[in-house]
Amino acid sequence: MATTMRWETARQALARAEASTGVRTRLPRTPLENRDHANNAPAVPANAPALPAGTPAVSNADHLPVPAAMLELFPDGGLARGSVLRIGGALSVLFALAATAMDREGWSAFVGIPDAGLAAAAGMGLALQRVVVVPDPGAEAPDVVAALVDGVDVVVLGNCAGLRGQDRRRLQSRLRRRGAVLLTTGTWEQPDVEITALSRSWYGVGQGDGLLRHGEVELQSRCRRRPTPSTCRVRVGRAGLMPALAQEEDGADVRPGFAPGVAERKLSASVSPEQQKEPA
Repeated sequence: MATTMRWETARQALARAEASTGVRTRLPRTPLENRDHANNAPAVPANAPALPAGTPAVSNADHLPVPAAMLELFPDGGLARGSVLRIGGALSVLFALAATAMDREGWSAFVGIPDAGLAAAAGMGLALQRVVVVPDPGAEAPDVVAALVDGVDVVVLGNCAGLRGQDRRRLQSRLRRRGAVLLTTGTWEQPDVEITALSRSWYGVGQGDGLLRHGEVELQSRCRRRPTPSTCRVRVGRAGLMPALAQEEDGADVRPGFAPGVAERKLSASVSPEQQKEPA
């Protein structure tokens, strides 16, 4: 289905939700529509934000790219089109996944996450000019999400009370037909991939002074196709999502030329099972 046709289908369902949720009444043009409207202007504007830090692992017809720092969590080297990924306890990682999967021409939709924190998402590389936001789809949730699956590459779904078990099963079938990917922070029975945050660490805080410079998150991935879980550590900071560097016991960076503050220390905490069920 052509991109413009997919977006027309999505707009029809979104128009019904917008009347009751207060979402803006017109969606931005797709890259293809912008190109036609501007008489062969490039699909990606010159001022588009840079891609998230880290070279995407793969980008082909069957998979969407993932951050290089998370490559070992994906047995196929990317997000399989038509799959569902559930992530708990690390909203910044969710943003990085969505941003990398969108690449430079894709679109994404955030549904049922009214407190998503889009400014933070932009800091992780998410191109907000190609993001559709539906804070609360209400009773129209099955139709709205289904239409967005037709119209965008990545759907990010929060806790959506309007979706029942049979709706989720139908959506999973629709994802496989359309080749979109669904990332969710909510409950989902048997997702293709489930990523949980096991622990978090923050660096830069001293004894009553200093500023947080970056954080590190230990992630665990379980895939339906691979029973053995995989783990990795990633760094979350101003540069986006990066592989975690080696750390000394006191938590100071070992990069050449870095001089930590005298009182600088590392703050660490494990993530409880209850927190793993939460988006951040």
